[in-house]
Amino acid sequence: MLTPRIHAMNPIFQALAISFLILSSASVAQQTPDRSGETDPISRTISKTADLLPSVLQLDPLPGESERPVVTAMAISPDGTLMAAAGDDHAIRLITIPEGKIVRVLTGHRDWVQFIEFSPKGNRIASCGNDGLLCMWNLSPSNSAVANLDSVRVEPVRNQLPHALFVLAFNHEDDLFAAGFHNSVYRLDVERNSLSVYLRSDCRDIRALALSHQHDQLAFAGRDGILRLAAIPANNIPAIGATSDKASSDNSRPINFASQPIHFDRIRGLCYSSDDKSIFSVSEDRRLIQFDVASRSVVSQLDLSAGKLLAIFPLDNDLIAVSGSDNTIRIINTKDSTVLSKLVGHDGSISVLRRTQSQLISGSFDTTIRTWNIAHAISKVDNAGRFMHPVAAQFEDSSAQESIR
Repeated sequence: MLTPRIHAMNPIFQALAISFLILSSASVAQQTPDRSGETDPISRTISKTADLLPSVLQLDPLPGESERPVVTAMAISPDGTLMAAAGDDHAIRLITIPEGKIVRVLTGHRDWVQFIEFSPKGNRIASCGNDGLLCMWNLSPSNSAVANLDSVRVEPVRNQLPHALFVLAFNHEDDLFAAGFHNSVYRLDVERNSLSVYLRSDCRDIRALALSHQHDQLAFAGRDGILRLAAIPANNIPAIGATSDKASSDNSRPINFASQPIHFDRIRGLCYSSDDKSIFSVSEDRRLIQFDVASRSVVSQLDLSAGKLLAIFPLDNDLIAVSGSDNTIRIINTKDSTVLSKLVGHDGSISVLRRTQSQLISGSFDTTIRTWNIAHAISKVDNAGRFMHPVAAQFEDSSAQESIR
């Protein structure tokens, strides 16, 4: 488990920062100029939207508590109107977009929440954590997630496992994969609330799951640095795949799936390219790997010589964002493996990345959620290739900012 690395902030600067946030948060979305007429290539990749969240958000302490939680899990609803965020105080906050207002707090977990995911239609929120609970929070069918807030069940539908769960992935609205501190990948039939083992592998600490865009392949990885690929047949019965690691399912014959060592340390994040031809991975070995699905081989690797990499998320075109324990986000062009920008502003490990149409959203051990204009983060870097978060650049104690390694 990573230890929060939060530096003390000068009380005067802290007071100024809080005052700035109170005055500016409500006006950020209103004062953001309309850039739909811009002609530079980067801006053209970002659609004109009204999804601009305030620059910095913090989750209020629960009643009776004094400390704000670190942020380790976030999800954005499919319609872009709601964000779910959680961390080490076991509660999930539902936050409206773009207002940044916390409108509901969901309690039910008994330990650190590690992952949150909206279903593809936005009718459900799934969460899991160190308590071994897989929780399903049901929303009424609607075109807007915000419209369903009053219908969120106070008590979620729970499935209890005897070990921590770290990651979730919806295959379809009623089909969910989950994995954690065990060698099993679980599959939940949401409609029937039926949980079963989909497959087992030799890895007993699975930290990353990813589904192909065609929903025909599941990638998973963890502590041993091995990437494994399993087929997802249309008839939902595990089928014989490529050679290597042997696995078994509770409901069918033993299956095989492809496995390839690609990292030297625990893999923390996976994502498919838009055409499903490549899988990108980040690891505690500080490397970003591009893996070719067809040839089952590593085609590129980038040693970032930074902190341990903890999160990855795809952006527009051939861009991805990665982050980790050096408090920095890097935007990378996967075509030539170049770092286009280093986003600086967090004061603790950055454990989760998400995005709206125009903003990258990051959650950190420093207890903040920060938003970044994607186009500006790429086009407005300084001579050192850095983009400073507007709040951090103005108000944070300079002694608290870590050097870029």
